[in-house]
Order: sequence, then structure tokens, then C-alpha cells
Amino acid sequence: MVSTVVYRRIDPARPAVFSPTVIDILRSDFGYDGVVISDDLGAAASMRTVPARLRALRFVRAGGDLTINAEPRLTAAMAEGLTTAAATDPALGERIAESAGRVLALKARLGLMECAD
Repeated sequence: MVSTVVYRRIDPARPAVFSPTVIDILRSDFGYDGVVISDDLGAAASMRTVPARLRALRFVRAGGDLTINAEPRLTAAMAEGLTTAAATDPALGERIAESAGRVLALKARLGLMECAD
């Protein structure tokens, strides 16, 4: 899980959830190839200045896979932000597909997904 705090010595310009640098440390330096989950992007006080439609988008663009949102009324705006951006950005669409693949693989490993024969 990636925090919404700013790690000033790693990426002083962005919260960790929006930082490609932080997520690259997880993937490259630590060799983590699993699902990267955000801390809360909905109700967290540190997210209030970020428009809801940009929260999930910034996280996925930074390399994250699965968002946590403790404010259900923001879910539609977050999803719309992703789908609208992906409609005109094929690289983002590929990034989303990569994340979906990681999430589905995790669900399968945990026995949370059934596949028809």
C-alpha cells in the first residue's frame, strides 16, 4: 500500500501515491511485482485539493494498480477520469490493462475468481 504522504527526500513535489519515483522504487529497487494499492484517495484530508476525477488517474499513471476509496460518492468521478483519459491515450489504456491483469492474477491465486470450463 502506498501512502498519501509526501516523502520529501524521495519526491518532494508529489504525494507518494502519485509519485512514479516511489512506485518505481517498489518495482525496481525492491523487485516487487505484485499489486500496488493506494491508501485512501477518497476521504483522506491530504487528497481534498486534488479533483476527484484526477485521483485514480494520477495513481495509475504513477504505476499503481488498485485504489482504495473511503468516500463512495467520489467513485464515479474517479472512474470517469480514468476512462475519459484512456479513451484518448492508448498508452494509458495499456497501463490500465496491465494493472487489471495483476489484480485478476492475485484474485485467482487467492481463489476469489472462478473461471468457466
